[in-house]
Amino acid sequence: RDTARDIAGAGGRPVFLGGDHMVTGPIVAGLAAVHGPVNILHFDAHPDLYEDFAGDPLSHASPFARIMEAGH
Repeated sequence: RDTARDIAGAGGRPVFLGGDHMVTGPIVAGLAAVHGPVNILHFDAHPDLYEDFAGDPLSHASPFARIMEAGH
């Protein structure tokens, strides 16, 4: 989150490659801290909008649900 916020805040255009679904939320939070809510074009086999998966609200199946709840 801090890296995305710092780069975007300095006028840069950060590019993040790799990682799993857990990196998406903090990156979007950092960008939203600078730019306000962002639009996301998401290509995947499923929408990653589960309330939780196997009782875990921060699972790989839920990142976009958490992003939307946070208003990012």
